[in-house]
Amino acid sequence: MKTVKITIPGGGDAKSFPWSYGAVALKTGDDPNASVSPFQVAGD
Repeated sequence: MKTVKITIPGGGDAKSFPWSYGAVALKTGDDPNASVSPFQVAGD
């Protein structure tokens, strides 16, 4: 199983958690092209 490392600006050290949701696209080499936001899309 792979892990995801999460950092929050001003939040101190990064935290690692298990990642079992499949592959993440890479920008180049081993550099992931992923980000998250606190917003969730909702339909009408």
